[in-house]
Amino acid sequence: MIIAVLLITIPIAIIKTKKINIRETSLLTTKEVTTITDNPTTKEQNKTKCNRWKQQGITVAGGNGQGNEVSQLSAPEGIFINDNNTIFVADYYNNRIIEWKHNSSNGQIVINETDQLWSPTDVIVDQEKNFLIVADSANQGVTRWFCENLTNPQILMSYIYSYGLAMDKYGFIYVSDSGNNEVRRWAEEEPDGTVVAGGNKEGYSLNQLTKPAHIFVDEDYSVYVTDMNNHRVIKWKKDAKYGIVVAGGHGPGISLDHLYWPNGVIVDHLRQIFVADSGNHRIMRWNEGDTEGSIVIGGNGKGTESNQLNTPSDLSFDVEEQNKTKCNRWKQQGITVAGGNGQGNELSQLSAPEGIFVNDNNTIFVADYYNNRIVEWKYNSSNGQIVMNETDQLWSPTDVIVDEEKNFLIVADSANHGVTRWSCENKTNPQILMSDIYSYGLAMDKYGFIYVSDSGNNEVRRWAEEEPDGTVVAGGNKEGYSLNQLTKPAHIFVDEDYSVYVSDMNNHRVIKWKKDAKYGIVVAGGHGPGMSLDHLYWPNGVIVDHWHHIFVADSGNHRVMRWNEGDTEGSIVVGGNGKGTKSNQLNTPSDLSFDVEGNLYVADKNNHRIQKYERCFE
Repeated sequence: MIIAVLLITIPIAIIKTKKINIRETSLLTTKEVTTITDNPTTKEQNKTKCNRWKQQGITVAGGNGQGNEVSQLSAPEGIFINDNNTIFVADYYNNRIIEWKHNSSNGQIVINETDQLWSPTDVIVDQEKNFLIVADSANQGVTRWFCENLTNPQILMSYIYSYGLAMDKYGFIYVSDSGNNEVRRWAEEEPDGTVVAGGNKEGYSLNQLTKPAHIFVDEDYSVYVTDMNNHRVIKWKKDAKYGIVVAGGHGPGISLDHLYWPNGVIVDHLRQIFVADSGNHRIMRWNEGDTEGSIVIGGNGKGTESNQLNTPSDLSFDVEEQNKTKCNRWKQQGITVAGGNGQGNELSQLSAPEGIFVNDNNTIFVADYYNNRIVEWKYNSSNGQIVMNETDQLWSPTDVIVDEEKNFLIVADSANHGVTRWSCENKTNPQILMSDIYSYGLAMDKYGFIYVSDSGNNEVRRWAEEEPDGTVVAGGNKEGYSLNQLTKPAHIFVDEDYSVYVSDMNNHRVIKWKKDAKYGIVVAGGHGPGMSLDHLYWPNGVIVDHWHHIFVADSGNHRVMRWNEGDTEGSIVVGGNGKGTKSNQLNTPSDLSFDVEGNLYVADKNNHRIQKYERCFE
């Protein structure tokens, strides 16, 4: 079992809170510490966002009153948790960095006044190069200390009102300058740093900051800034001239759409934004685009009880969250979980499965193409159960999804040129959602709107009750290769921003259409058919995980590929060992899905089976 912890810094202690569940993986800090739990991913990404913590925090550092003993802290301002769950604390009024090993009752002083350190506000550790980086606020600088001897620090930046620190995946260091109202990125070749947020004097406009505090940098190099005196968190994408308000921004307040002196900020792998809402003595969680946040812990008034906080200042996750949940590797030997007994129409067989959906109970719904049926395969069953078939006038289904909230099955009934919706209760009298459409792939967004790829008209449509004919959201400009065109679109996926990812099969590419866009962006392939890592060959199934990795069933190459937007080539996830029937081989894979544990399911079409690839946490 994996345990997840959330650490929170408060004026005299660091508190930990934790929850045990099916899979627990995270840590957050605010001058107190807490444990987080979450589940990885299904075909509907928003089902996985279970991030709850016990409301009673456990003190893991300090908590023995304000003081300068090694069992005490005095206004800890910033924290960092390393891979061994050691906590490094910027102990502000004690003018020191103190190291608190896992389960220790006392800390160890790393750097203090004798090293000319005054009023540190943040600390991070470059674990690869073995350096401590410190925001030495009273000395108006950022220093780097070699962990081996902790002498002769290197001054990285000076004449800067340093407050918060962050480091990206390539080791570039980011510093918030609360005096000059900007964030700078430092590199060896750029000793003065480059402004990446703010820098346009104090103010409230989207190109300004007012006393930026702690910061966070995600994998796309977007910088999240707690814009403290503007009572908001603002996100600056790479090379952007303006930021986007992602939390607060309505002035100081206590309601769920407000923040009050926000300080610490951290973003998890689900892109959820956690904020130390210091003036409200609580930790808030927001998703980009939300009109209000939710209280994670605290919010019970200022106090010293285990369910209370007092001016939380910083947050951190532990190693279980940062590393274990970001392991995107699967065992290479697939396990057959449906079919695999030769092509046929028995309950233990499949015939060219084209689409799959895995629900929260790990039940697999299969669009069994040549058998003209939808088959439900319960977890660990050796046989499937027919849900609907030819007697229901179903012909050549290419995809199936389940609306688990409303208890409906939605089916791409390709030979009948339609999309039908069936009540899971009685599976009779289906509603025809769309007709006269060459339906192929299906997807559903978080509000229940249904998306359908029309392989004959080379477009993707979004269906809603009030729009029975649907609205074109991708393609619709005849067959072609231009960025506003598609050629035989196949399976599709819709992310939380309503971007539509389309396997543009005959153009051998995956193309992403942002909401309301007139043109798509090629995010995988696009160089014609081929088997090199920068090519796809008849791409079919596509799914995007919560790290925005794009997984593609590269059917003509008998493999599953993973791409990141902007990559010039992808990587092989499973398959790629030639066409075949072995457990490490595929034959024309057609669709993909994840279960709640992050295991990968592949509709291995011409092997007439569904393969499950177990996720490994290395």
